[in-house]
Amino acid sequence: MRIRFYHRRRGGNGPLKVARGAYPNPLYDAFLQAGAQAGQVVSDDLNGRKCDGVARLDATKSTSRRCSAVVAFLKPAMSRKNLVLRTGAEARRMLIEGSRAAGIVYVHKGVSRTSRATGEGILTGGISQSAVPFWSFGV
Repeated sequence: MRIRFYHRRRGGNGPLKVARGAYPNPLYDAFLQAGAQAGQVVSDDLNGRKCDGVARLDATKSTSRRCSAVVAFLKPAMSRKNLVLRTGAEARRMLIEGSRAAGIVYVHKGVSRTSRATGEGILTGGISQSAVPFWSFGV
């Protein structure tokens, strides 16, 4: 399988590699043909200007391995002094000063902790109840 890195409109020099789906499989062509017969637009890029229809899907991968945001961005940044990653933590309360989120109160391994942002902060969540902290903080 040959991976072709795809960057016509989105660039190709960043750390997150996007490759055109190139694995040879007769089902791809049958899928595209069936979509066209059903009235769908056959697109060469579902992430482009027209994002409806059927197409071969792009994949985030470098060589033959998946290239996720963790691999492309987080792992290279983990050695920074201004980055702290807490997994398994549960956000309890956002600290709001004026119109700015200045920090967060969270529980990690049964201990309540406070983290204040001196510059920027990023609060992220997993797939389960990830929006709950934002709703409960009025964001």
